[in-house]
Amino acid sequence: MQLKGVESRQEAAAIGRNIWSEGSFGEISFPKSQLQNSLDIDVYVVPIALTAASQTLADLRAAAPACFDSLDLQHLRRLVRPEHLPAHVRRAGPGEAVSGSSEAAAAGSSSTDIYLLVGPVSSISLPALSQLLPCLRSASITTIKVPLLAPTSAAAAQLASQAYWPTVFKNHNPFGPHPSLLARAETDMLPHLDHWLATAQRAARESAERGIGEACGAVVLERNAIAAVAGDARWAASASTAASPKTTPNALAHPALRAIALIAHKRLSAPHPPATPPQSAFQDLPLTPLEAEYHSVPIAPGGYLCVGLDMVLTHEPCVMCAMALLHARFGRVVFGRRMPRTGGAVAATSNALGHGIFWREELSWRLLAWEVEGGEAGGLEVGQDVHV
Repeated sequence: MQLKGVESRQEAAAIGRNIWSEGSFGEISFPKSQLQNSLDIDVYVVPIALTAASQTLADLRAAAPACFDSLDLQHLRRLVRPEHLPAHVRRAGPGEAVSGSSEAAAAGSSSTDIYLLVGPVSSISLPALSQLLPCLRSASITTIKVPLLAPTSAAAAQLASQAYWPTVFKNHNPFGPHPSLLARAETDMLPHLDHWLATAQRAARESAERGIGEACGAVVLERNAIAAVAGDARWAASASTAASPKTTPNALAHPALRAIALIAHKRLSAPHPPATPPQSAFQDLPLTPLEAEYHSVPIAPGGYLCVGLDMVLTHEPCVMCAMALLHARFGRVVFGRRMPRTGGAVAATSNALGHGIFWREELSWRLLAWEVEGGEAGGLEVGQDVHV
């Protein structure tokens, strides 16, 4: 069984623009030399007067938006004082500042107070840039190499700042998880993946056979050991009454939400187990023999939400459940079959909705996500329009 790294939205867009030499960032298929070449890009740098910096930046954004929008370079500082630049960049600079506006030019500022990273060379030609902003004299503009990808640690940011240009570590990489993180995680998970996925599929079958839910399931892992198992239970209320089944689905009883609720129930019940715990809307008590078997497995005390836990699902989670996995602070998620019409994890726009919720720079938490290559779900029949 093989895993395929789920691309982030920025990564999918980057691949669409042919930034990469070959393959996919998540699949780690670059020869080292090609990877290095594809991750270094050329940018324009120019010294300007500090007093004109804000106006120059505003003029540049208005006149040449491609300098800001063509590539995501938020990890690179736009304005840098000379003393914070690597030595080779200082040596490359012409040394005389240019003004950022006609008013500044009239003031006759002549000292190099600050350096401006204008933008990628690929976004605009030097003659076009000089024509759009005459204040940026072409003789003052130099070209340097900078890292395309954001650093994955503070140490990496420091190294990039010394070798290229002042770089910021923002505790996330907008292009998706670094290949080394994916590789280590895959090495850790692959020996156990067949067992985890088979258990989730068994939970799905038990739910479907009892008529309490769709044929989809999930398992929660703590240090690679199964801590909870949940099948779908959206039809549990209908199945337990005389009402016609499958008329009042419970959206809170999707397998991912039930798995989270089962973990929450364990955490709350560990110190003082209730005598007769009630069944909540999340169906957070076991409904099948398999769920009951793993419900008795203890988890480490004192945990916060689902930090340090992972989840394996038979199918790609819907948008609601994908967001729930983020809010619950899971670290790794694997799903067996893509759901092109309802799934919220995959970022690609081909045969998927393109939400890429597992890794979005607007959100405060990100997790590692994989799709099992081949998209098998153990023969489980779930309609393409079903929200898992």
